[in-house]
Amino acid sequence: MHRMLMMSTADLSALTAAQRREFTRMYTEKVQTTMVYGQIIAVEMLRLNQQFAKLVWSQFVSNGMEMAMLGIGRNPCSTFAAQGHFVNAAAQRASRATQKFSTGLTRAAATGLKPVHTRVSANAKRLWCKK
Repeated sequence: MHRMLMMSTADLSALTAAQRREFTRMYTEKVQTTMVYGQIIAVEMLRLNQQFAKLVWSQFVSNGMEMAMLGIGRNPCSTFAAQGHFVNAAAQRASRATQKFSTGLTRAAATGLKPVHTRVSANAKRLWCKK
């Protein structure tokens, strides 16, 4: 944040050569890091989209089979029992699917932010040693 504030308030005509090099480096690093972050997030989101489609399809097939079983009941008690089983099974599958999707989003964010964290840590060490 300090570097961004310094860049935004700087009088470019009054900068030394070293400050200009540092500003150029900061700008280049920010653009490169943003591009890497965007590429990683795009790949992770594509992977997550595929997993989501797989989960939706498995939910569709599982629920379809459960619904087909509802019509097989020979009496009202077996039909009600089948309905209860269907609702419980569907809720459990939906809960597992939601958990998998949430875990995937968290993994995508962590994977995407790793190069940003690496660059920020390296800059902090480099700039701290200068002072």
